[in-house]
Amino acid sequence: MRPGLYRVFLPLFLAFYGVGGLLTHSRFGGLDLYPLFAWGLYADAPPSETQYTARLLAIDGRALPEPIDVMGTPDFHRAPDYWSDAGVLTRFGAALEAGDAAEAGALRRQFEANVLRDDRVRYEVLKRTYNPLRRRETGAWDEVRLGAFDKDTGAGR
Repeated sequence: MRPGLYRVFLPLFLAFYGVGGLLTHSRFGGLDLYPLFAWGLYADAPPSETQYTARLLAIDGRALPEPIDVMGTPDFHRAPDYWSDAGVLTRFGAALEAGDAAEAGALRRQFEANVLRDDRVRYEVLKRTYNPLRRRETGAWDEVRLGAFDKDTGAGR
């Protein structure tokens, strides 16, 4: 296209697009015709989110000076099996919350084998609930402890 054509075509296209979007919303009873107009695109987004995580408390019998949040650790996110491990941790937390001991036991073994590299680790599983907008502004969330566990696969076992 010639440069002069853009000066005519682009403003006309944008004007048509804007007027068309407004007319679809005002003349058709609020019907959103995506991609012309979509006010309700994110209307069904949940007001709160849930995230399950594990926090390391002690390694090899020594308490950590500051607990380590597994989901907040960059090494966890860079791991080759990140999505699989995060899914296992999420399902593990959900099984604990639901009280499904058999499912939680199987997922615990899988989580410990895949994510926790050290032999003796004490950790807790947490459920975090937050409003995404409030968390973005303040970093705040509500936290519930679902259980504390010991991974012990040392030489004595």
